[in-house]
Amino acid sequence: MYYLGFDHTYDAKDLSWGVLDNYMQDFIDKTDGKKRMVLVEGGEKILATGRRDQIKAMGEAYYTWYLAQSSAIPVISPEPEIAEQLNFLSGTFPKDVIITSVFAEQLCIRSNYIKPDNIEGSLESYLDYVKGVTKWEENLFDIKNIFECYEKTSGIDLDYNNLEYIRKETDPYLDINTINDVINAKSQFKDKITLKNTKDLWDKGYNIFAVFGKSHAIMHEISMKEW
Repeated sequence: MYYLGFDHTYDAKDLSWGVLDNYMQDFIDKTDGKKRMVLVEGGEKILATGRRDQIKAMGEAYYTWYLAQSSAIPVISPEPEIAEQLNFLSGTFPKDVIITSVFAEQLCIRSNYIKPDNIEGSLESYLDYVKGVTKWEENLFDIKNIFECYEKTSGIDLDYNNLEYIRKETDPYLDINTINDVINAKSQFKDKITLKNTKDLWDKGYNIFAVFGKSHAIMHEISMKEW
């Protein structure tokens, strides 16, 4: 088992890429001819043709997927699909608060890491995707309704420039308002299913190379050490 707790990076010049390259090559060499699987965060990846630097700029999950495919190693994301995550949350939280919370989370991710040319367009595309996979009521994904729900939940207007506050309220380990509770519950559910699916592979005799964000690594390590 190789497990890398990665700082999320979209910088093609980040020195962490060399660490990932080295560990991946070691995994490839030591598991040649054996059952093996590469695991990444964030769902299945579709890779467009591009140079390594272009793929690195999409994040470590895409780059790990690329490395695995380049060596003909099976690669999956053991996380639950977003629809499964949100349906789980709907057993505890109102749907409008859930959508508003993941919207705020994606605003933080896109503003601080992915940095698309058009943040509004990127967020609207994300909402369209979530609407399509959840089949939830269309009005939940209306920007006006999200802004109103955010104001009721946070007590302030949603300001795309207020990123430090939004980062704090979407941190699963802080307790500022209900948005933290939603993101925390989502994170714990993802970890639970991810660990279950990873252990299933481990029990079947797979050698595993996993790359996840550092925030997940603490929880994963505690469980994996008991395997």
